Amino acid sequence: MAGLDLQYKALDDGQTVAGELVKDYRAAAGDYPATASSLMFGKLDGASALAGLLDSVEKIASEDLEYAHRRLSGVESGLEEVETNTRKATKAGDVAAV
Repeated sequence: MAGLDLQYKALDDGQTVAGELVKDYRAAAGDYPATASSLMFGKLDGASALAGLLDSVEKIASEDLEYAHRRLSGVESGLEEVETNTRKATKAGDVAAV
């Protein structure tokens, strides 16, 4: 791939940042979903319904965190694959040019 000016450092930095975010999302997702109880709301009218709604919100948050985690993991591995394949292609191009 003669003439390809690729910044390997940028790929490496992007992979590093994505890896850090994957860890952050994994840690945050570990706290979800929490379970709500009507006891949390004392004698409030509709406490049971409110706890049910809170459970729904917790479930959505958990699903969103898991989705973000999967996507960021894909970005991390994708950047690694781009770097690896580009290095292989550059090396093959250098060998062929000789």
